[in-house]
Amino acid sequence: MGRRAKTRKEKGDLRNVDSIRDRVQLMEPYADRTPTMVLASTHSYQLMETEYSDKLTESSNFCDTETNIGCSPLVDNDDLENCPALQFHDSFMRRNRSILFTFITKLRSFLCNIVIYLGVLLPSFITNIWHPQQAKTLTPTAYLNGLRGIAAYSVFWQHFMTEFYSSEPNWGWHARPPPHDRWLIQFPFLSLTHSGFFPVTTFFVLSGFVLSYGPLRYVRSHNHERLLISLSSSVFRRGMRLFLPCITPLVFAAICIWMDVYKGHFFFGHRQPTLGANLRDAWGYWERLVNFLDTTGFRPPSDTPLYTLPVEFKGSILVFLCVLGLSRVKPWLRMSSLACLCYYSLSKGAWETFLFLAGIILAEMRHIREDAKFSLEHLLKDEERVRYARRAINTFWVLIFVTSLYTASIPVMGSLVAPGFRTLASWTPTTFQVSDHLRAAFWCSNSSIALILSLENFSPLQRPFASRLVQYLGDISFSLYVFHVPIILAIGRYLTQSMMDGWTRAGWDASWGWMVGGYLVVTPILVWVSDIQWRVVDEGSVRFARWFEGWMVVEDDK
Repeated sequence: MGRRAKTRKEKGDLRNVDSIRDRVQLMEPYADRTPTMVLASTHSYQLMETEYSDKLTESSNFCDTETNIGCSPLVDNDDLENCPALQFHDSFMRRNRSILFTFITKLRSFLCNIVIYLGVLLPSFITNIWHPQQAKTLTPTAYLNGLRGIAAYSVFWQHFMTEFYSSEPNWGWHARPPPHDRWLIQFPFLSLTHSGFFPVTTFFVLSGFVLSYGPLRYVRSHNHERLLISLSSSVFRRGMRLFLPCITPLVFAAICIWMDVYKGHFFFGHRQPTLGANLRDAWGYWERLVNFLDTTGFRPPSDTPLYTLPVEFKGSILVFLCVLGLSRVKPWLRMSSLACLCYYSLSKGAWETFLFLAGIILAEMRHIREDAKFSLEHLLKDEERVRYARRAINTFWVLIFVTSLYTASIPVMGSLVAPGFRTLASWTPTTFQVSDHLRAAFWCSNSSIALILSLENFSPLQRPFASRLVQYLGDISFSLYVFHVPIILAIGRYLTQSMMDGWTRAGWDASWGWMVGGYLVVTPILVWVSDIQWRVVDEGSVRFARWFEGWMVVEDDK
């Protein structure tokens, strides 16, 4: 080490070894450059580059290869700084690197945006594979969301069967002479898989339950200030929550009608010659849905299931009004008043009103159970008696559950002649004996209440509805409900009909092609579209309603 230092002193005038070492290291990448590279525009620059490249090569021979010190003073600091060729080369490289870096940055941003936009078009259960979401915490009433999902999917199957088999599946099993009504899916319990009436009655009970459950908590805790804020917010946002997501399926259906995709269908609307005219028809349909003064029970021709939304909105307002009006009444008087209103509504044939009011009673009963300070152990004292009593109670609720499903299986057509339902149909009150439709409305309404009551009181029955798949169906249930008819008419019937024709040509029963088309083709497409509708439109409507409310309300009330 001393010998090297002595050599450096003899070779002279080395004032700052570190400075020269850094400069030489900076220039070493350019030491092997040749004059043929486009570094200068004149011959003098090429010669200067060659000269300085030789100096760098010669100077590197005097450097310690391990420590990069001991560099020769053949290259002076001033020469390095004032070299035009190297200055030009350095500027040229910096400029190219800057352009390349900017291009790569913009390209990466562009590709990221494409991935983001394409990600919106993918179902959430696929995007969760590479972007896992935190698992949703299930609440004690989460099973109601799963029940809503199964109900919505059952409505889809009812309309899907009607598209191919008309009203045949709506008749009761063996209600007519052979060869009619011999399908297995017409059998009690199995008919619920394609029932359209029972899910609708269940929707109304669930709405009454869910909309009143939170406000009733404030009622029972005598927190009237929070109750008023909660109810005013719910009333303000309810219409937007229900009607804004309907715009998408109506517009989609209008485009399909204009393209004549509904050709050959029983669609009883009028196809207009231009897209704008069809969109104006869709706007007219939506306007009639929103018009709460319309009492005609309007059904949009392009998406008939939307007729339930005005009923849902009016029932929701009734729920909020009853909770507010009875908020200061004693609990037992509140329950009695609601029970009287339920009886009066049912006696007048207003089964929709009856269901919403019954949902409030079920929510109140849940609060009573949660606040109860007694149990069977305190009441009976004896452990053996408690065990037998609990077993008897659980058996009772299982029987209620099974009975509710059986009575809900009453056929919409031919209930008075269908085996297993003749006696039940004859027990229908006079108000509902006008038609098979009203008889089914009466029994399905009571069955929905009994079903939820049994689920509320026996938690093991809730487990299938709390599974991950069923909860996902519950999340997309509203989107699936409003979009399933346009999907069936625009896509499902063509794909399924082609599969049925293929099975027929192969010598097999066409109904197998119908099942394959429904489960393996139409269902995935419907779930995909419903998932997009749910994340983009449905949740977007909720966020918009909350933002609009926050913008509208007085600052002191936020």
